Amino acid sequence: MRTLINIGYGKTDTIELAIKEELEVVLNGIRTKARDNNGLWVVDTHALAMYSINVLWILVGGYRFDHGDEAIQENLRLCDRIVKIMGFGNIDNLFPGLKKWIPWIVPQESHMQSHRAFQAWAKVCIVY
Repeated sequence: MRTLINIGYGKTDTIELAIKEELEVVLNGIRTKARDNNGLWVVDTHALAMYSINVLWILVGGYRFDHGDEAIQENLRLCDRIVKIMGFGNIDNLFPGLKKWIPWIVPQESHMQSHRAFQAWAKVCIVY
């Protein structure tokens, strides 16, 4: 909470209002999904990530992303792919010496392709 106060939360109505608006969108989304699934809300990690990104981006960039924006959805998929490549699910990270003996087992090109796509998206986002 201290960090939020330091960056302006509570000092200006704009930031506080934006966060409250995004919270309303979160709650309405949860209610709608629960109503559609007979009262059961299935956690959608991309939707929750989208809400978090919007709150942070309102503070950093001054605007929010549309939840239906295909570009941001693709970015979330890229982030998932990068985390899987960098994580313990990648055998190369567990046994780095295998790259020398079995080079085809390491998804190096997929890894680099994901990073290039993420960097290209970030450049567009920053320029926007």
